[in-house]
Amino acid sequence: PANMDLKMRSVSTGMWEVPFAKWAHRTGRGSKLLLEGWQLSGIFAAQTGLPINVSNNLSANNPLNAGDRPNACGCGVPTYLDGYQSGSNQWLNPKAFINIPNSASGLQRTVGNLQFNAVRTPGMWNLDLSLAKNIAITERVRLRLRADTFNTLNHTSLTGLVGTINTGNFGTLTQATAR
Repeated sequence: PANMDLKMRSVSTGMWEVPFAKWAHRTGRGSKLLLEGWQLSGIFAAQTGLPINVSNNLSANNPLNAGDRPNACGCGVPTYLDGYQSGSNQWLNPKAFINIPNSASGLQRTVGNLQFNAVRTPGMWNLDLSLAKNIAITERVRLRLRADTFNTLNHTSLTGLVGTINTGNFGTLTQATAR
């Protein structure tokens, strides 16, 4: 996969005219002014994670200067860990990758079997909401009051996956979206 390959991205939007006046069973002018014209709208966006290349960067004479890839364990060990959201930002399982030692020339002894950009960062999602009130001043003049919230649920999306296998923080998520 290419560096910016997204398997899925979905953006949905919706708007609802909230029928406060109907629910309150009020028909007076003051009630209509206060209860009619409310709109609730939102935008929900979700996407899968981006691909990351896992390398060891130990080869001093690597002609591509891109780092060598390790072997995938392939022995039933899961590549991804489940508990990253509960405080441990460890996303990749280090036991799922086998580092290949270098030869005397400084190059990796064999080519690793792990493909380029074989793992992905976690996906991301976000919800933005808006509440608006339309007020008819005259027949031709209207006033709109509006309040918008961005990242309404204060959800953190973790990024910055460390893909260099020979570092102490391999497989951890080191960055987060602003909240």
